[in-house]
Amino acid sequence: MGKTSKKETVDAATSSALEGRLRELPKDATWQSRYPVEAMAAACQQMANTLAEPEIAALFATLGTAYPADTTRVLREASARLFELKDKLRATEASADARKVPANLVDEATEVRSRMRKVVEYQFDDEPEHAAALAELRKGRDYFDLAADLVGYADWYAKHHAVLSKDPKNFRSDDEARARGLAGDIRASLSGAPTTDPVALELARVQIVGRDAYEDAYAAAQFVLRRYPALRGRFRSLREATVKTTPRRKKAAEEPEKPNDD
Repeated sequence: MGKTSKKETVDAATSSALEGRLRELPKDATWQSRYPVEAMAAACQQMANTLAEPEIAALFATLGTAYPADTTRVLREASARLFELKDKLRATEASADARKVPANLVDEATEVRSRMRKVVEYQFDDEPEHAAALAELRKGRDYFDLAADLVGYADWYAKHHAVLSKDPKNFRSDDEARARGLAGDIRASLSGAPTTDPVALELARVQIVGRDAYEDAYAAAQFVLRRYPALRGRFRSLREATVKTTPRRKKAAEEPEKPNDD
């Protein structure tokens, strides 16, 4: 028989801890987390690292059965699983959105956006004070961005109507209203019914376990470290931890390419 590596042993134990918590959840348990997945995963990992420090671990051990002994392992596994599930979900979101938004709606919205973009950029593209705003409208890649771009160009039309309406080639008087209507239709399509994607549902359940384990650790720290203010100060609420570690949103290369005009 081959030897079981230390990593495999740790992974099995950690997985068992998380799976145990997941099995304890009601089957219909769900949570619409307000915390970004990556930020929550990072916060769980940081909490686990802090709990594992010898001095802190010794103090937490004095709580006995009042504190779940597997909390550190649950946090580590929850963190790893959240990162894993987020990657899986990111890979499927684009195709899922494409199925939700009718092709004819995307085609019409893309055409209107392209035409409005030409009108706005013809008049303002060479003016430095508008460069940043116009550049932001060019970044859109997914369907949420397409809807936001339509509203953005509609706002430009409303604010600069007198100037933009002079374009005899591409300006259409009804495009502002059409853009807002199309944006609303896209957003309605994307909101749709609650997701039944098993990856998204599993992610929500792991977030519940991660949240509960984190809050258990945070609450315990406030008590057991009450006479150690320096140590207690290292523990932040989940809200504080996720706000400070929230990553800047990046455009994923795998997001739908259909809305692009280029």
